[in-house]
Amino acid sequence: MNQEQLDLDQHGNNLDLEAQTLTVQQQKEIDDKQIEIYKQCIRDGELTIKNNKVKDLSFIDTVNVHKLELDCFENVVPEFTSKTLKDLTIIINEIENFRNIKLVNLETLEIRYAKIKECHYFAQVKKLTLYNVKNVQQLFSNQICKNIQELVIEDGCFTSLDAFQLENVQILHLIENNGKSLNLQNITMYQHLREFYLEGYINVDTTILQELKNLHKVIFNECSNITINFNSENIKDFQLEDCTIKCIVSFQPKKLEKLDIINTQNNLQFLKELTAYNKKYLQLEKLNLSRKLNLSSNVDRIDVLSYLINLKELDLSRNALNCDDGLSPLQYLVRLEKLNLSNQNRKLQNINGLSFLTNLKELDLSKNTCNDLTPLQYLLKLTKLNLESCHFTKNTALQSLQSLVNLEELNLSSIVYTFVNDQLCIFYIPLIKLPLYNLNKLSVLKLKKYVEIEIIPDIKEYPVMSFNDERDYYTYVFQTCNLTQLQQLSELSILDLSDCQLLNINSLTTLPIKELILDENPNIDITPIYHLTELQILSLINCKLLNVGALKMLVNLKELDLSQNPNINITPLQYLTKLTKLQLKQCKLLSVEALIPLQQLQYLNMEIHNLVYVEPLKQLKKLTIIEHFFDVDSHERRPTKTQILYANILRDINYPITLLRNINGKRIQQKNNMQFGKNSVSKITNQFLANFILVTQKFIQSLEQLNAETCQ
Repeated sequence: MNQEQLDLDQHGNNLDLEAQTLTVQQQKEIDDKQIEIYKQCIRDGELTIKNNKVKDLSFIDTVNVHKLELDCFENVVPEFTSKTLKDLTIIINEIENFRNIKLVNLETLEIRYAKIKECHYFAQVKKLTLYNVKNVQQLFSNQICKNIQELVIEDGCFTSLDAFQLENVQILHLIENNGKSLNLQNITMYQHLREFYLEGYINVDTTILQELKNLHKVIFNECSNITINFNSENIKDFQLEDCTIKCIVSFQPKKLEKLDIINTQNNLQFLKELTAYNKKYLQLEKLNLSRKLNLSSNVDRIDVLSYLINLKELDLSRNALNCDDGLSPLQYLVRLEKLNLSNQNRKLQNINGLSFLTNLKELDLSKNTCNDLTPLQYLLKLTKLNLESCHFTKNTALQSLQSLVNLEELNLSSIVYTFVNDQLCIFYIPLIKLPLYNLNKLSVLKLKKYVEIEIIPDIKEYPVMSFNDERDYYTYVFQTCNLTQLQQLSELSILDLSDCQLLNINSLTTLPIKELILDENPNIDITPIYHLTELQILSLINCKLLNVGALKMLVNLKELDLSQNPNINITPLQYLTKLTKLQLKQCKLLSVEALIPLQQLQYLNMEIHNLVYVEPLKQLKKLTIIEHFFDVDSHERRPTKTQILYANILRDINYPITLLRNINGKRIQQKNNMQFGKNSVSKITNQFLANFILVTQKFIQSLEQLNAETCQ
């Protein structure tokens, strides 16, 4: 790019020669020279025009734009004709009509906070979104919009569908943020309607919906006082989320396949009504009865589920199930393949009913208290099991898992064993051997905080770590987790061993691991890691590392997190040329020169450190995001006035990345007004030097001003 082209862009354009999107800001006209630049910049035909007064947009077709956003036009009605434009968004505009705009192939139109008064240009549009358009009903007082198949109206300020004449609509979204009532009587004109979404309305009566013969999907979200009277024969998917049901008159969907009653009051009553009408022919395959933790009403008895014999997926998470009967109603759901019973308020102790679910493939029992896992040994088709944060009362609880020979994913993170003696209950991480002998198909294994602990009764003889208060009766010797069993897992690709008190990783060197998490192991020796040449993702957060020389052999590494290792030397990272994402939060970096060879780097996080000079990063062609700010809450890392000043100056120059700063305790995202391509240094060397001189001059002037203020 030559100097003449650069001068054209001082109006505030955001030009990225390698990106797919072009943003034009704060201009009154666009001349031929700028159009030539736009042709070079637009790769995938996306253009955004913000805060402009440009009237002539005839250049759009010449640069092959298919997606256009017009943001904040004032007192200007643009004129243009386009055959290529298919997607148009209008935001906060004073445009009232498009009489001088001809978009013959427009398919998607979105209007937000605008003053549109005419809709003749909607004729060929297939998807229309109107957000906070106050006169929305007047726009549809004629039959111009016959081709609209999907209509989304949010905050449209209407309470009925009387004025809408869009009989060809197949997907309808109505969203209200002010809690208004809605009369659905005229929805019968939408005989082609297949999907109906309603959000934020009150006093909704569903009776009229049963007259829509093609309707197969209905979703209510955050609606209050719903009257359920709905007997459509073709409905397959019905969802209620964060809703309250006023009453259930009738609900007999003979072909229902999926039912979600999420965070909804009276969900169990609704399910009872459903099964009462449909015991003989109910074809329900997916059922979600999950809830929020603060919702008073929940499912406690599941007897009604025994009739749903066609269920394949069931979610009962975050309820308080009564398990006195061992979940026996579930034994009839022999077709069940996916079951979520997580977080039952520590009440899920008896799970005998699960032994009959021999077709189960995925099971989530996390955050529960389990007396016995023996019923799981019959689930031979199980491929995914989550036991994270479970409380066990037997130190042999996990031994039943050895029969699950088809298990591919296992989560044993943060499991806890409850030891009871003389009415004293002590929680500790169990002395349980990993049940991995027959699990040769495991590809994902999560063992966060899996630390073996030995109980020592004589505290004086073994003066090691002990708990406070009543727990001082016992002493615990922390042992590192025995990883030798992992050597047989020839299919293992993802492994989480964070916070496991590891000292070394010698047992992992022969495994084909692609993702490895070793966070919070402060005494670990990572030297053998150079054997894991297939690694693509590695995390070593807060491992107190000083030397990471062993990492230079990991030539296939794409993502690396070395955060919270303050004294680390990042020089070996220069060999990791395939890195695309790098985290260096809370690392005391002296220089970023070692990162310059990482030409594939796209994301870099350097939060909370003293390094200010990041200018060399401009040489990274693909770097698009850099998070870089100071920790002003820490006296050790508090930036000086000079550092803050330099950061402010960097923000104002032609900088090809995003700066995130934290000044005076407030985190602010600063985006640059101008970009000249990701490889700014090589493409505009002269301009870069000019800017560098300008920055230096500003910096010196500001330093002189600071010195003068200090002297005063």
